[in-house]
Order: sequence, then structure tokens, then C-alpha cells
Amino acid sequence: MLKDNVLTILTDSFSWQKSAVFLYLLKYPQAIVYRFQTRFNQVDNYTHPEIILTSVEDYAVDVQVGDRLLISWLRTTYQSILGDNPPFLVSNTPNLIDAEFFPIQYSHARCCAYLRQLEQEKIITEAGILIPNPNLIELLPYLNPFDWDLLKAIVSLNDEDGEIYTPKLINHLSQAVLNFERYSGIWRENLQLKPIKAILLILARYYLHFFLQKSSVIPPVEL
Repeated sequence: MLKDNVLTILTDSFSWQKSAVFLYLLKYPQAIVYRFQTRFNQVDNYTHPEIILTSVEDYAVDVQVGDRLLISWLRTTYQSILGDNPPFLVSNTPNLIDAEFFPIQYSHARCCAYLRQLEQEKIITEAGILIPNPNLIELLPYLNPFDWDLLKAIVSLNDEDGEIYTPKLINHLSQAVLNFERYSGIWRENLQLKPIKAILLILARYYLHFFLQKSSVIPPVEL
């Protein structure tokens, strides 16, 4: 969890007790920012290579996740799910559409379609492993707001305790995938961004797949 990485840094730096910190994800543009509801007014002179702290009057501290920490978390999370990543290229299961879950099923199928294209272009293998090994930190500033919305939706789900994801978070991820398809995709803008977008799509597909399976709904690979 990204929030646990942030909490570890803060606990080591300020001896904050985790139980005394309330944390939630803020929707800042093109950044991952957590707000800690705690009284700590001496953060202006604090420096750390992984996070940026800003005091919010006298009741909270905003913590922006640095690029290096964010990319480290992204790579670790992506690599951790590869072994559990079911094939996205073919399926022998008929595509049974459930009206209640259709937006999530559709978003899952669109992720699979993008991943098949990326596999054909040899950006990833059939197992989802990246073939090129780019410096993702250098690519991060070029992501557009819709890429960031997809990343934030993934962070929100990963920050959940356990493996029970709320429909609200899953629906948010599903909508982020649809916005990604409509306004971003993998063919527009900088083509060098394909590897980092591949990671986002693999993680999005993983969480959608997991939720659908837990809901006893078929995750279609194409529609």
C-alpha cells in the first residue's frame, strides 16, 4: 500500500503514532496527496527525498508523494500481481453480460483489448511482463490528467485494507478506464508512454477482474 509507505516515513521522521493519524486521498491534479488530520505546525523546513509536506493551517498536514516513491510503489505493485494475472488474450468462457455489472465488465474488456494491442506491439509479453525497461520516473511528468485519474483510482483500491473492494471504488476505477479510453488511450500523445500506460492497464484489469470474480460475474476479455 502506498499509504503505508508514507506512514512509515512519517512515523520514522516524527514519531507519529499510526493510530493517531487519519488519512485519505485527495483529488489534486497530477499528484498523489494524502491529508493527515493532526496538529503539527513545523513542517515548512522539513525535507525528504520521497515526500513533500505542507501544513494546512493548524489542523492538518498534506503529504505529496514524490515521483521516486510513487514509481517504486507502482513497479512493486505491478510485479506482485503478475503471477496471479490470468491470460487476457483468449478465453474459452462465453461472454455472459450481467446488466448490473455491465459497465465494469465493459471496462475490463477494454483493458484486455488494449493489452492485446500492446502485446502485439511487443510492449508486453502475453503474461503481462514489460519488454522494454524505460525509466518510468522520466515518463511520469508526461501523463495527462486522465492517466492520473486512472492512477489515482488504482491507488485508492490498493490502499484498501484486505481484499474487499467497495463498489464505489470499483465503479470509480471503471469510469477512469472509460475516460482513459475516450480522452487518452495508448495511441495519442507521446508514444514512449506506452510502457507506463501498460502497467496502469494491467493493474486496472487486475482489480476489475478480481471484483467481478468475487461477485460471481464473468470478466469478459472482449465485447
